[in-house]
Amino acid sequence: MSALARKDLLEFARDRRLLVAAILMIALALVSLALAWQQVRGYEHARVEAEEGDRRSWLAQGERNPHGAAHFANWAFRPLTAMAILDPGVGPYAPAAIWLEAHSQNIGVARAVEDRTATLDLGEFSLGWVLQMLAPLLVLVVAAGLVARERERGTLRLMLVSGVSASGLVWAKAASLMRIALLILAPLVVATMAVVLLAPVAMTLDHWTRMLLWLAAHAVYLGVFLCVGVAISALVGGTERALLLLIAF
Repeated sequence: MSALARKDLLEFARDRRLLVAAILMIALALVSLALAWQQVRGYEHARVEAEEGDRRSWLAQGERNPHGAAHFANWAFRPLTAMAILDPGVGPYAPAAIWLEAHSQNIGVARAVEDRTATLDLGEFSLGWVLQMLAPLLVLVVAAGLVARERERGTLRLMLVSGVSASGLVWAKAASLMRIALLILAPLVVATMAVVLLAPVAMTLDHWTRMLLWLAAHAVYLGVFLCVGVAISALVGGTERALLLLIAF
């Protein structure tokens, strides 16, 4: 397994196309973190200013009948958490403010999605989008040739003749791909931790738990693609056919 892992990692490093693709994916993820951090910071700054202005307006109304004061009403603004830096989730579709008024139950307003033009919704550019859309593609492209390439070169038969079991070889290839994926994703995990620690909003134990669960869910998600990719590479005759099937998948 160690020998196969070293060989596969060396082949990955020598394939400049895959190496450039991995570097570009990491760069996009880092840019998404920086942009999301700036957006959350700007939103929280605007929210605090709006709340302070609304509070000043409330205090400036003077002495009034309590019933009349209740009808004066005020705004309530939805705060963001540090998780919004990693993945906006349903945030763009959720209202950002609601008018609290006596005898009335108003609906939320100021949904970010309402400011968009009528285009195909392909998701928000974020770290979550990179991990959900680009990372699986990279994993599948690398996985397509892991076993199929050995068959094309004739080295697969040599490995099996030397005493390596077919199942052991497939698991070794999966472990090799896992090591490659960990090397690519390690900088993103470090950057994620740093950005969350520097977030303009406070992190609670609940937020840390949610972030760890979020990372674990994406690890399982990518693990599924990894297993499917290695399995298709082992079952299909050639690298090109395996790549075609995996990209279609």
